[in-house]
Amino acid sequence: MTPIRCCVRDRVQRAVREEIEDKAPEKLTEQDRDLTEKAILQHTNHILDALSLDEMQSEFALLRHVADARAEAVQLVHEQICRERQSLTPADSKAPLKGALSSGGAR
Repeated sequence: MTPIRCCVRDRVQRAVREEIEDKAPEKLTEQDRDLTEKAILQHTNHILDALSLDEMQSEFALLRHVADARAEAVQLVHEQICRERQSLTPADSKAPLKGALSSGGAR
């Protein structure tokens, strides 16, 4: 791995870890945190494979990718929280909410 590639990957990894630590609830397992980080880093590796050396050195491109990685980390954490809530919520408790939404629609 080239030094530039390592630098980009490390910067993305630090940003993703910060977002996971800031946004993930304490009860989110270490395994879920690791899976989130790994998924984003796989995407980063894929992007880096497609870039030329000049493109990897672009500060704007790096900042854009770091911002995208942060947003993706937050999205994945929120998806994990939603899946956890759905698995803990009885199916019949969702029915009144659906009925309330459909009966109060716009006219």
